[in-house]
Amino acid sequence: PMAGAIKGTDRESEARKLVLTSTRYSTAFTFPLLSFLVVFGDEVLILWMGHGYVNWVLIASLSIGNLLVITQGPIVRVLIGVDLHGQIGFLNLALVLIIFSLGTMYLNHIGWDLDKVGILVAIPLTIGSGVFIPLYACKRLNIELRGYLGAIIRPTLCGLGFTVSLLITRFAYLQEGLIGLMLG
Repeated sequence: PMAGAIKGTDRESEARKLVLTSTRYSTAFTFPLLSFLVVFGDEVLILWMGHGYVNWVLIASLSIGNLLVITQGPIVRVLIGVDLHGQIGFLNLALVLIIFSLGTMYLNHIGWDLDKVGILVAIPLTIGSGVFIPLYACKRLNIELRGYLGAIIRPTLCGLGFTVSLLITRFAYLQEGLIGLMLG
């Protein structure tokens, strides 16, 4: 609604500011949560469902693959609010279907397993929603790519300290997963 209201009054600079601010906050909230799942997702799954369901590669690939999808959510909402979502939605769908189809053919050739399926799902999501849509939005909303990348990179760099501390905790308590999870 805010993006639509901004569009209705032709305040383009405010729309750009909304995109950059919401992307920065989205990244600041999402990166630590997904890095926690990458590092301790298997331990969470052990607590939740038991050892039989743990597949760290699957959890990590889906978490990493959804990082850009989730952090780019605000830009999609702004595109919807300013009515620039139709063409990019169709193009993104086509791109994802092409990449997914190529990946499916590749997996048919080398063999299927859950790890590879997680990666197959993550790659088109990352390219389509995490790269293609932001590039389109920056062009259509007259946002400098450097400024947009700064809105993503700064909170990511801030979250790296948290991620490093999680990794140190994980490796320090490798044999005692539950203790590592609680400390993490």
